[in-house]
Amino acid sequence: MRTSSRWRAWTAAAVLLIAVPALAGCSITLGSTSTAQGPPASQGSDRAPAGTIVLQEGTRAMKPPSGFSCPNQNLRGCFTSSDEMVTYYEFVLPFIDAFFQQTWPKLALPAHVYFMKAGSRLEEACGDPANGSNLANDTSYEFCPADNNVYIGERLAFALYSQAGDVAPATGLAHELGHHIQSLTGVPVPQSSAQTLVHENQADCVSGAFLGFANNHKWLEQGDVPVLQKYLDLIASSENDPNRTHGDFQERGAALELGGKQNIQACNTFYPDTPIA
Repeated sequence: MRTSSRWRAWTAAAVLLIAVPALAGCSITLGSTSTAQGPPASQGSDRAPAGTIVLQEGTRAMKPPSGFSCPNQNLRGCFTSSDEMVTYYEFVLPFIDAFFQQTWPKLALPAHVYFMKAGSRLEEACGDPANGSNLANDTSYEFCPADNNVYIGERLAFALYSQAGDVAPATGLAHELGHHIQSLTGVPVPQSSAQTLVHENQADCVSGAFLGFANNHKWLEQGDVPVLQKYLDLIASSENDPNRTHGDFQERGAALELGGKQNIQACNTFYPDTPIA
């Protein structure tokens, strides 16, 4: 593995799997205690076309099915097919929401978090309609600042879960909400591949801060699988691409470690003139 002993030690010490008991009762290019107010998010056809599920609308989030349980009381090995990932996000969104609402209490969550089921398509405000790149689908994992929505594709979500581990899709979602925070706090919009690389590294730092927050709240347990190393292997861009827009294994690992060990304020170092916290 291409990793330093310092990063490896931080990974092994904490961030490996999400424990379910805390929730009782309540491209691979990664570009919310329940805080929900009011009724759960709607799956109405006006907001969720066929094959699309509204996991969260503002602070209103769907809840896990009544009576649902996982083996060994954690999310590792709980889901065996991609269509079960909706329930995964119903469990982990409250963890992520708690971090964002405690870190940025005056800032709103994204307008919607959409789950794109296999074969589904949903028009978004980002991308180019002329070539169909404005259609979120089951391989999406992105935040679109133009419509303030997060799009999660079933196939990519399950790939992260099954190939890396149970904490990986949650880490990816925290990354996308990091882009949401960048949009709200006025972080400059990248105009080049090099600037996009910095933008993405800061979002990785935010996801690392989420992992540190979760570990401090004892929401994470040590396990025998290096989930984040596998997660980084899946999402890291080629080190040999001079025009890459996302960090390589070392860069993304360093950004995660920065946020995880030094908290959200450390993520200001990417844009010192436009702090996000």
